[in-house]
Amino acid sequence: MKIVTTLFLFLAISCSAELLNPKTENEKFIQGKWHLSGTTGDDDKIAWFLEWEFNDGNFTQNGYPPIRKKGKHKVIKDEENSLTLKLFEQKGTWGEAASDLKIIVDRKNNTLSIQRKSGFKKVTNEERT
Repeated sequence: MKIVTTLFLFLAISCSAELLNPKTENEKFIQGKWHLSGTTGDDDKIAWFLEWEFNDGNFTQNGYPPIRKKGKHKVIKDEENSLTLKLFEQKGTWGEAASDLKIIVDRKNNTLSIQRKSGFKKVTNEERT
């Protein structure tokens, strides 16, 4: 019995995190860099952009006017077309306190809505600088 228990523990420890915590379809879909941009103002147009990148439990946020944040995330709610992430271990523009991030997944248009901002498009390898 000790041999079976030891073998089971060894196999459990040897398994990768991916096997122990597989990603959902929504979590797989958001992996990568997502970009949204536009202008504000009527006469004096001011350009802005916002980017989010999700990479296996890590995230970065960049934008202009200047915003920069990075940290870790975990899925706390996964529904049919949406995810809620818990952001933690954050460093950057808006402080370090843990916070929730709501993401709506639109597979038909290959876009995301993040923090009630619609139309984030995935940045392809060719578009990366």
